[in-house]
Amino acid sequence: MIKVRKEDVKLNFKMRKKMKTSKYILTAILAILGLNLTTKVEAQDLILSQPYSSSLYLAPSFAGMSNGGKAFLTYRNQWPGLSGGYNSVLMGCDYFFRRQSSSLGVLLSYDNQAGIFTTLEFKPQYNYRIEVSRGLYFRPGIELSAYYKAVKTDELVFADQIAVDGTILNKNEIERLDKTGGLKIDAAASVLLYNNDFWIGADVHHLTQTDVSFVGNEAKTPMKITAMGGYRFVYDKNWQRGTEDALTATLLLQRQSEFNQMHIGIFWHKMPLELGISYRDLPFLSKGDLMNRDAFICMAGVSINESLKISYSYDITLSKLSGYTNGAHEIVLSVKFDQRNENDLSFFCY
Repeated sequence: MIKVRKEDVKLNFKMRKKMKTSKYILTAILAILGLNLTTKVEAQDLILSQPYSSSLYLAPSFAGMSNGGKAFLTYRNQWPGLSGGYNSVLMGCDYFFRRQSSSLGVLLSYDNQAGIFTTLEFKPQYNYRIEVSRGLYFRPGIELSAYYKAVKTDELVFADQIAVDGTILNKNEIERLDKTGGLKIDAAASVLLYNNDFWIGADVHHLTQTDVSFVGNEAKTPMKITAMGGYRFVYDKNWQRGTEDALTATLLLQRQSEFNQMHIGIFWHKMPLELGISYRDLPFLSKGDLMNRDAFICMAGVSINESLKISYSYDITLSKLSGYTNGAHEIVLSVKFDQRNENDLSFFCY
């Protein structure tokens, strides 16, 4: 028979209460940041672990990178270990018009932060394809967006509302907000230079730097500047099936306000499989004493047929939040349709 000491039971109970309370406090802090309740706060954008699988979110220049139409659905569950978590859904569709050398795209996204702070966004996109030389293309793109942000103040939980045993007290001392929702307008622009094996590009989001505060204090969304690039090395071709086995290296650099991010990865493609690993961090000494390490990401995908593909990734958190957040899950389902327009095939057709 296994004997359990009374002291061990008490210690375990105290540790569980402490962890539960810490999760509530951390969730409250993140919610406050999302509300922009301080005098100088700037909103930050959603970060994806599979940016090229949801490429319309990355830049409008990526619209129309197939022989016709393409649609995708992305679901991201970030930090499921926290109360409420951070859930995002993206739906996108684009189409390439060969005669006009143009592409149209549309992106619809929804963010839910702990059931408190939500954002619904609609983004129409356009880009024009220019053939610089044989097999080398240049695509400038533009994007307009309309989004609605809302907050549920009755769902907020603050540190002084949490009892020692982890229960929530019936107490609410939050200031009355000037408003609980608002419709905003924004814009973005991008450029992309590429051929069948490499790409390099840049994007600027939040050109309008819209004020998104709920309490009257100025809280503008700062411009997000992105530089991206990659190279695909084909090491085997199957002429009969029309497939290529390849390794692709990618690099993504982003800066928004005083925060920097680098996302570097390598991916292996062999139909119908795709495997990849990537690393995301905050280089160049971010604000204060923030840790530079963010996450190590593992990804796996499979093409069901020539049109349908599904991929999954998991973020292994490397920062001090790893004991609380439980990483992040991201799944992407994409489908190509009406593939009858001859186009410049590239890495983005995966």
